[in-house]
Amino acid sequence: MKKPSPRRFAVVLNLLFLLLSSTPPAVAAEPLQAELANGWTIELRSQLQPLVINRLHSWQLILRDSNGQPLNGASIEVTGGMPDHDHGLPTAPLVSATAEDGIYLLQGMRFHMPGYWQLRAVVEKDGFSDEVVFDLQL
Repeated sequence: MKKPSPRRFAVVLNLLFLLLSSTPPAVAAEPLQAELANGWTIELRSQLQPLVINRLHSWQLILRDSNGQPLNGASIEVTGGMPDHDHGLPTAPLVSATAEDGIYLLQGMRFHMPGYWQLRAVVEKDGFSDEVVFDLQL
């Protein structure tokens, strides 16, 4: 059996290093919060901790009025993407109400690459409509 040359070993070792170092690290997802035009607040909390690239996951959305009371019966739509790359999310996430007051579930989230992302939430309730943008760095 022929022994591998030191040069071949170095090339393989460098390729392995590049492969391992190109895997993006997991990022802790801090809660994101924004205030709507009428004083309501919306908070997003990832249920996947830490966030991992290419993993399907869900987020909890918490909607409160200007007095901090939970708001039920809202319609919430979430879209997003990477503005620097001019593309949207690789999935079509959906928001549904839960049995808990003011808490909604955003399902079908996935970030397919590291970088700067924006999430847009449109909230509608009782004739009021507003959009907020959350910035996220992965």
